[in-house]
Amino acid sequence: MYQADNTTVRQDQHGNAARSGAPVTRTEVIDTIAHAFDAPSATPDDLVAAARGSHARAEVVDLLSRLPGRRYVRPQDMWNDLPDVPIGD
Repeated sequence: MYQADNTTVRQDQHGNAARSGAPVTRTEVIDTIAHAFDAPSATPDDLVAAARGSHARAEVVDLLSRLPGRRYVRPQDMWNDLPDVPIGD
């Protein structure tokens, strides 16, 4: 984490800069939780734990914590419940 232009910047697991306050994208979500789908399915709690374990931004954790209490078999299944999350760059 470092400061740039008075904005907090964190590096994701791939070394990419992610500005705090920037919109959460599907790409960012998948980058932080893909390993949660190594199991047959994942609950929102599993996804939140995976995001925290990947040091995801608070905005990503908050987004995942708002998912309904059901199981997701693959990452694409989440987008039905999160239709407004943009794909990303």
